[in-house]
Amino acid sequence: MTGRRRLPVATLLETAFERNLDAAESALARVVEEDAFHLAGVRSARFRTYLERPSQMRTYLELIYPPRPRFPPGGRARLYEMWDAAPRGARIEVTESLILNALRRR
Repeated sequence: MTGRRRLPVATLLETAFERNLDAAESALARVVEEDAFHLAGVRSARFRTYLERPSQMRTYLELIYPPRPRFPPGGRARLYEMWDAAPRGARIEVTESLILNALRRR
């Protein structure tokens, strides 16, 4: 949550996505190891979205193509608890990571 400082609430779980990501990373490593491509570069960035209240979290998550992330046990309750104690004008910051791998054909 954001106000004057950031306080992490929870890391959303994306079990199916993590499996797909692991498989994609393995496939990239394999084509580089087989010398079909070489790694031209890797860039990472963070994409931030700001929500005005907890009720917007459900809508935000529903916009994500399935499989959708979910709160870990106790995560949603922690969000509401922190929101109740947050100063006026605080916002919820949802941060997503983006990693781009560039390959070049040999």
